[in-house]
Amino acid sequence: MEFTYFQAILTGLIQGITELFPISSLGHAVLIPAWIGGSWSNFTTDSNSPYLAVTVALHAASAIALFLVFRKRWLELLGGALNSLRGKQNSASRVFWRVFLATIPVAILGFAFEKSLREVFASPLAASSFLTINGLLLFSAERLTRKSNKSHTNEDSNSQIVEHLTIPAAMTVGLAQSLALLSGISRFGVSMSAGLLRKLSHATAS
Repeated sequence: MEFTYFQAILTGLIQGITELFPISSLGHAVLIPAWIGGSWSNFTTDSNSPYLAVTVALHAASAIALFLVFRKRWLELLGGALNSLRGKQNSASRVFWRVFLATIPVAILGFAFEKSLREVFASPLAASSFLTINGLLLFSAERLTRKSNKSHTNEDSNSQIVEHLTIPAAMTVGLAQSLALLSGISRFGVSMSAGLLRKLSHATAS
């Protein structure tokens, strides 16, 4: 199946815009071909289509870009991790290991349910349903935590995470983030909502 330069550019543009917000870039990647129709309509259903591979590549590119944008933060956390291996614990090292542990559930579930997730990827109806659920999750988290999290806005982010996000809680956040394996559920949105519910400020939860 042919995938033109124009289609690649438009797909990348959509990925770039939606990646910045908690609205599931993957969900939109599934819906856009269905909305446009024509030669796009079989991108998510044709087994010979390169669309899934392109989408994965775009997500990898987004991850690299975000790492570069937040490189100071990542270098701080990586430095903390190295210090912890030398027996020197600080808030950065504690945050790093919480982040590391939070990635374990999504990695396990992603490998375990790869085939089923591919089938969900091919369904615009599923993506639209999960996008609706994603919106409700964001709205609910915001409403439930609007007042309680205002007092933490001036706290250091590492201190907030260490105080309010225990290791079991970090694993729970990681498990919640696994919902983002479903097209339409935003990884950013779920993580932020879980962080808000753990009494982190908006800035830290994001």
